[in-house]
Amino acid sequence: MTPIQFPLDGLPDIDRSKVTRWAPILCHPREASSETFVVGVVAVGDNDFHIECANRLSKLACLYDDAAMPIAMSIQMAVGWLEEVLSRKSVPNLQELAFPVGNIEFGEYHQTMGLDCQEVAKHWMATLSSFYEKTASENALEQKLKFEDAISEIETTKERLPVQVLGIIERQNKELLEFFHEDVRSRRARRARANARVKIDYDGVRLSANIDFFDVDKPAPTVGKLKQRMWDLAVQRERNSAKNLRSKEYEMLVDFPRHRLLDKRPHLVARIEDHLDELERQADREQIRFRPLQGAEGIGKHILEKEAA
Repeated sequence: MTPIQFPLDGLPDIDRSKVTRWAPILCHPREASSETFVVGVVAVGDNDFHIECANRLSKLACLYDDAAMPIAMSIQMAVGWLEEVLSRKSVPNLQELAFPVGNIEFGEYHQTMGLDCQEVAKHWMATLSSFYEKTASENALEQKLKFEDAISEIETTKERLPVQVLGIIERQNKELLEFFHEDVRSRRARRARANARVKIDYDGVRLSANIDFFDVDKPAPTVGKLKQRMWDLAVQRERNSAKNLRSKEYEMLVDFPRHRLLDKRPHLVARIEDHLDELERQADREQIRFRPLQGAEGIGKHILEKEAA
């Protein structure tokens, strides 16, 4: 057998004396259940440590409804405790630690050589967790703010959808708040009663949009409601066309919880898809866009992108 010679030039030098021990931080959201997800990775070196936390915990609201808040707060409490323990002068052995929060524990322990704690924690968090989105390096304060943002987002799921979207836009670009309808800006629990005046939830510079939720448990009544809201957009488009305001796009932005179809029978899923096709055809006739998106966060991100274009 001919030996293969690999060129070593350009490969990074690995300091084999530099050992980093790491472990995932696991959450058990339901008592007496084997369900588990990764909410953080902690990495410890000889003289330093790093905890990389889940930064998309707002997803808990989609999965656990009212239980999402106590789950998120238990994760925040556990990570805060761990940071305090590791901040002491002598860094303890991870295997000797146990969280004071009952539904949080360490996963299997590992070690790696030649990489610093932050590199290890960020890499494995991006690999292991569905509640994490890789971002630029963040300091400890920024990670704490991520927890607070997630808890705030979970709280707002009790508000109606346009108000949730307003909250997301408010954190990213306050200049766009003036384009929301008055009953959204005042955070009313219910949409103002319909009257002769057309109501548009968001009427911005480049986008006019109504914002609503597709109820997969009541698809037929939902279709009727969404058609009415698309009709309002069509009227708004005609009015603006008469004023030579043709640069805007008109869209029905719909939170469509696709994950909820997983527990539906095939014939019910087929019926819901037929309803979606019907709404698409209606939008085409009205010369507007029917756009299903994922949650208030997806809708808020879409509005920000449209207005920034």
